[in-house]
Amino acid sequence: PSSPAAALPALLLVFPQCPRIPYSSTRNFSVPYTLPSFDAGGPVQNVAVFADPATVFVAVRNRILVAGPELRLRSVLITGPTGSAECEICRLCPAAAGGPGSEDVDNILLLLDPQEPWLYSCGTARHGLCYQHQLEVRGSEVTIVATHCLYSATGNSPASCPDCVASPLGTSGTVVADHYSSFFYLGSSVNSSVAARYSPQSVSVRRLKGTLDGFADTFQWLTVLPPYRDAYPIHYVHSFTDGEHVYFLTVQPECPGSASYHTRLARLSTSEHDLRRYRELVLDCRFESKRRRRSAEEDTERDVAYNVLQAAHATRPGERLARDLGIDSSEMVLFGAFAESQPESPAPQDNSAVCAFPLRLLNQAIEEGMDKVLGLALRYPHCARLQVNLSAPVTDTSCWDQPTLVPATSHKVDLFNGRLAGILLTSIFVSVLENVTVAHLGTAQGRILQVGPRSPPRCRWCCSAPAPTSPPCPLLTSIRCPQVWRVNVTGPGCRHFLTCDRCLRAERFMGCGWCGDGCARSHECNGTWVQDSCPPILTDVGPRRCPGDAGTEAWVDGWMEGWRHGGKAAGRGGCSWLLPPPNLLVEMTDFRLTHIYPALITRLETRSKHPPVSATAVPLQAPAWHRGHSEGTWLGGIPQLTQRPAPS
Repeated sequence: PSSPAAALPALLLVFPQCPRIPYSSTRNFSVPYTLPSFDAGGPVQNVAVFADPATVFVAVRNRILVAGPELRLRSVLITGPTGSAECEICRLCPAAAGGPGSEDVDNILLLLDPQEPWLYSCGTARHGLCYQHQLEVRGSEVTIVATHCLYSATGNSPASCPDCVASPLGTSGTVVADHYSSFFYLGSSVNSSVAARYSPQSVSVRRLKGTLDGFADTFQWLTVLPPYRDAYPIHYVHSFTDGEHVYFLTVQPECPGSASYHTRLARLSTSEHDLRRYRELVLDCRFESKRRRRSAEEDTERDVAYNVLQAAHATRPGERLARDLGIDSSEMVLFGAFAESQPESPAPQDNSAVCAFPLRLLNQAIEEGMDKVLGLALRYPHCARLQVNLSAPVTDTSCWDQPTLVPATSHKVDLFNGRLAGILLTSIFVSVLENVTVAHLGTAQGRILQVGPRSPPRCRWCCSAPAPTSPPCPLLTSIRCPQVWRVNVTGPGCRHFLTCDRCLRAERFMGCGWCGDGCARSHECNGTWVQDSCPPILTDVGPRRCPGDAGTEAWVDGWMEGWRHGGKAAGRGGCSWLLPPPNLLVEMTDFRLTHIYPALITRLETRSKHPPVSATAVPLQAPAWHRGHSEGTWLGGIPQLTQRPAPS
């Protein structure tokens, strides 16, 4: 025919299904990306990020590394072994702080002061003492200009040690500024051995002295009672502050003697340092399956309690997720990466979930729980195993003025509906991009999943043993490896998307578009870069010849912007097929596929006896895709059509 429309006076449309392109064929998670990184020379123990100018402090055994935003190493501070000639800061501490000979220093805490340009590091050596490092901004760099040993020659003893901060079993901490004073809120794992001499206590609040030689002699603490220190381990996973409270997240037995473990949130008041308003609440993260059995014998998904927290991050959600949670986007949300534990053990299985807990609702649950009952600390004394040091006489003996486990559970459902089965999450960092809440999840297998809650998890890139930290460019590291990477929150690139359709369906904040034959960002493309349409990819066409009558069914297998349909054919000598939206007009002449045009349907008629529609279409003046095939090569299929301008 002289034009595609001439071969199509009337056309019947049908919508047969074509086979799907396998999901695995649309992505390649092994595509390598080059990321800013450096080798720390040993397992990374902690990371702290100074915001402006951007500076990264990385703690490893016996050293603190200082790097710029592109992870170029600037300087190294030697922190151990104690007594070595290289450790200049070790000589700043009094002789009374000395331990049993030379000790390696594991920098178990690395914290920035919220008010002053100070960095604190606390190690496991010398009874867990800390150092204060004064920082100075010099142009675009931050430099450590002075260091103080936070340990006093007097006031510390094996029975009471205010300057003993870090536990060799693990410590989590947060620094809070209050009236020009810095308060350390600390949670430390202890056992009978640690508690016997220079114990850091389980939970404590310590004020840094203005003389910078340690902490105030009088401090408040809670610790596990002596009979339960070995049978009731408490692991402090994470701590953070928001408003008037400091929060700790712990994994511990449900009760002394219990082999079942769960996760708790502990809340402390920043306005009352005596710990009387210390509260605990159980966090329950679950997957509840929707059982839809076709037969009684059919296997179904099981309900799962993800009882052991692995990592957490508190931040504000995007507007979409905030609506799902029934809160305002200005409210803080605690995002937790949980795992199902091994039976009768806190050790995690490769089965994870992510749950979101709005802090306002957690605080509300605590207050309502305190209103309803006196709490387990009074009603069930066998579950209250904390020894309390109160610095002032108790005037109110009610439960309100005693540390209390609130007998309520905050129950949340996995945001990913069980899709993280077979994966052990080790870290989580949450950011908001264009009102989309994006979780960056590190796995024990060394991959990073970039996912939007309420959507299927998708692996965007792959690194080795990641652990995200601060925005806008999270650092990736792990205590299991010496590498540190910097990855933008939008991801490292787009090349792992293998098809145009999958490329253009990526979240807009990733900046992906189709460039010739691959997915790329605009600055990486030397040719035509598009984000709004894809050329069709045809995998098969039939019949092999133009049909002899208008009733013969024609079909095309392939993809274009989500299209997967076929159509009916008509014509003499040549034929054209109108395919349903996005309305492609396919032309054949003398048994050859000659053109595919974007088409405009100009007339539709409904036939009462025949449900399909009669349509008339004309080609639009837009790019057309063309490839000719002789009958001999027709059976090979059509892998992809090339683009050329449409005829005028």
